[in-house]
Amino acid sequence: MNLNRIVNSAFSLAERNWLRDKNPHAHFQNIPSYNHIKIGHKSGKDIIALAPSTKANAGWYSVSTVFETKIGTLEPYSGDWDNCLQIQFESKNRRRMIPFICDLFSCQPHNIDDSFDAILDEWKRFFDKWNTPLSREEQIGLFGELTVLLHLLEHGP
Repeated sequence: MNLNRIVNSAFSLAERNWLRDKNPHAHFQNIPSYNHIKIGHKSGKDIIALAPSTKANAGWYSVSTVFETKIGTLEPYSGDWDNCLQIQFESKNRRRMIPFICDLFSCQPHNIDDSFDAILDEWKRFFDKWNTPLSREEQIGLFGELTVLLHLLEHGP
């Protein structure tokens, strides 16, 4: 089973468990071979937690219009989970977020913070464009690309 499916299944299971129990705390799933990562759900939001973080505890901070991060305790866990990086986003965006989440699996437990920052830098352009309309130049470029594609398809596959 590929990582995308594993992550999607873990989010779905965590969501089903939360909906069934309706506990105030999030439900988390462990991912085999990734003891430093937990996948969870709470109140319509998907959560990924990576431990341990070396940064100081901080409340939820909006990184983009897509997701927010927090450094702190992952209830009800302890140990490395007393200070971990947590990322949450609306569950309705799960399908679009899974490639980014899967990239986070390359984060090593001894360097969570720097690994996350490097991965986020690679994805920043994508997140910056999320929910923003195309500029005039981008619209013209897209129209041109679609026109060329239409002409190519008229002459065969």
